[in-house]
Amino acid sequence: MAKQQGPEFVRYFPPILKVLAEMGGVGGPAEVRDRVVTELAIPQGERDQLLRSGNSRVDNRVDWARFYLAKAGLIDKSERGVWRLTAAGYEASDRVITHAAAVALYQQVQSQFSSQRATQAARSMVAEPELPPPSDQAGSDELGD
Repeated sequence: MAKQQGPEFVRYFPPILKVLAEMGGVGGPAEVRDRVVTELAIPQGERDQLLRSGNSRVDNRVDWARFYLAKAGLIDKSERGVWRLTAAGYEASDRVITHAAAVALYQQVQSQFSSQRATQAARSMVAEPELPPPSDQAGSDELGD
């Protein structure tokens, strides 16, 4: 079987949306993660894999997926510790999201980041004009009187 395109975490896009819809559109991170793991029937060996930080690799990937779904406007990220579907997220949860569509969504969000970073870099490169130092002659006219 050939390796699929895109980052590993895009496989979590569809089940996160589905699980949140089943939960009434809102859930806590731990409960959503647990339900996604059950939905995908992730084997215990994969769930036990840890990153160098000591955090679960699966949890990390689910969190990255949530981050991108939020940036895409499918999950509301305004309340800390609460994952909530937006109207667009509900609509997306009703559709079949292929791996190719998940990768395309990831790439769309990435291009938005690139665009924003380029704009910020361009703004930082435009220096504000320096003002000349104040005149040593208090009260004198501008033309050197």
